Amino acid sequence: MDECYDSILANPYRYAVREGAFRHAMLHKLKYRVVYRIKDQTVYVVQVRHTSRRPSKRYGP
Repeated sequence: MDECYDSILANPYRYAVREGAFRHAMLHKLKYRVVYRIKDQTVYVVQVRHTSRRPSKRYGP
């Protein structure tokens, strides 16, 4: 998890914008997705979700 957060903080614009202003980063060893947004040079993590669960309507698949 820390590696994923470090990757996001090192280059938050690396991941494409999906579902509005939200970006998705995947944890490769585990099947989790980190959904975050960037606002005023601050990164906000809004959701960490297992990919086997039903997709979130707000944050996308």
